[in-house]
Amino acid sequence: MTQKRTFSAKISVTQEVKLVSDGVKRFGGPGEAPAVRQPCACVVTYAIENKGARARKVGLCVIIDTMIGGNDANPFAVPGKSGMVTTFAEFLSEREIPRYVKALEKRDAAKPGAVAYLTLRLDGLKAPSRFYLTHRPYPPTWDFKVQDLAGDSAVVIYWGPETLKPRAAWKLGYAYGLGVPSARADGGSKPEK
Repeated sequence: MTQKRTFSAKISVTQEVKLVSDGVKRFGGPGEAPAVRQPCACVVTYAIENKGARARKVGLCVIIDTMIGGNDANPFAVPGKSGMVTTFAEFLSEREIPRYVKALEKRDAAKPGAVAYLTLRLDGLKAPSRFYLTHRPYPPTWDFKVQDLAGDSAVVIYWGPETLKPRAAWKLGYAYGLGVPSARADGGSKPEK
């Protein structure tokens, strides 16, 4: 699925959403349907282009409500960080942002229930500039106060604002699903251990 919008007649944003497989064949046991590769993640990319003759300040903010199963206050697991994030977390520079985070249905590390992976770093895509695990901001605004997850967990991903040179373009994005795409934004994917 592809959507395109143009802002101020000079900035064009094209969003593309693609399901990717992790290469694992499922449903192939005796008496079952033939094994097939199932989609495991949704890769969402944005192509932002400055079609104008002068540089422009451009930024993108994506807010995702991470409700899993019946839990709208789900905790998160961050690689390299001990324990679960059950309040909030801020990653204020590109260097601090992990490759992925896990949204967990339950607060039991041994039995987390459903697990969704949010992949923040994919090859060929501009990395986010900051990232928050927070309460879903309402109303959604560019700048908001990061809050305790308290009843409505969400992730907020920012790119910029930065100067986009004339006739230049950025490609950025993320993936969300049951696996972590294999660093490529083109569809290869594998479950993360």
